[in-house]
Amino acid sequence: MSRFYIRPDNIKENKIRVNGDEAHHILRVMRLEIGDEITAFDGTGREYYGIIEEVSKKGAVIKIEKSSMAKSGKRYTITLAQAVPKMEKMDYIIQKTTELGIDSIIPMNTKRTIVRLNKEKMLSKQRRWKRIAAEASKQCGRVNITEIESYTSLNGVLERGDRYDLALMPSVFSCEKKSLKKILPDFQGRSILLLIGPEGGFDADEHKRASENGVIFVSLGENILRCDTAAIAAVAMLKFSLSDI
Repeated sequence: MSRFYIRPDNIKENKIRVNGDEAHHILRVMRLEIGDEITAFDGTGREYYGIIEEVSKKGAVIKIEKSSMAKSGKRYTITLAQAVPKMEKMDYIIQKTTELGIDSIIPMNTKRTIVRLNKEKMLSKQRRWKRIAAEASKQCGRVNITEIESYTSLNGVLERGDRYDLALMPSVFSCEKKSLKKILPDFQGRSILLLIGPEGGFDADEHKRASENGVIFVSLGENILRCDTAAIAAVAMLKFSLSDI
């Protein structure tokens, strides 16, 4: 059965009104018709089962037959603060970490970040990244959508570090780095911040500021990973170590 993402404000009086990209996908790509069944989710944890009742050039109307609120067994949240890499790597990072269950992503600017985004470009990227997160959530069966937070600097992330119970930064060079196996078994908090640098990594000053703000340096193994590989590997390791996989 086909599954779609529906914005909560499109759900009223036991009806789902579908337009835009999702309507195009339902009617033109999937070629669904009146009487066909679909499942949908609204990104807040609620899922719907319904039947297409009306179709038009503008979209479709789906009659809700039943709905349910997903039960979350998660006792923690993970936020990825990711220095924006070159080319389409950020798209890939968002897609794959969403599939792994990341809760939110903060696009970040650091000293060695090559990609520099002005306000106009950032807004365009933000819209694109939100679409990618929604599509990945739909594809992998999630009932909520990874939040794409506002673009900020490393300092901006560190300044709001008190929002998190644990902050981690993978590092190849720090002599202080620890194994996730030693840190996570005793973790009793609810929120984790994971900081991943750009292609050239964080510089010495950024390492120092991170340490001064309580960030713990961790190892992802002996090999030096590309920034996109590091993000995906670190999220997977966290999920596994916290018994969520």
